[in-house]
Amino acid sequence: MGPDPAQGGVLAWKWDPLVRAHSPLPFSEGVLQALLPQVTAKVLLLRAQNGILPDEIELKSRLGRLAALELESVTGTSHHLHLEQPEAVAALIRRDWERRS
Repeated sequence: MGPDPAQGGVLAWKWDPLVRAHSPLPFSEGVLQALLPQVTAKVLLLRAQNGILPDEIELKSRLGRLAALELESVTGTSHHLHLEQPEAVAALIRRDWERRS
């Protein structure tokens, strides 16, 4: 929230209008599948158990062209898993970094 000059300085919710903008170059499933084989880095994908991403089976199927994917679901979380379970998220990231060392 912050003061909105358009409303005489009263407090109002703020958001970026570009969040709702449509790209002139849409990112389609075909584009994604063409790009995935070019990613050579190991990827850790943290998925909220009750978030907006598809289930693990679908994600593994869609992202199967990545060279190295590790997918973890964080139980008891929704969209903001890093705020809801910060210790669990940090532990998963730490474990992943330690494996790569």
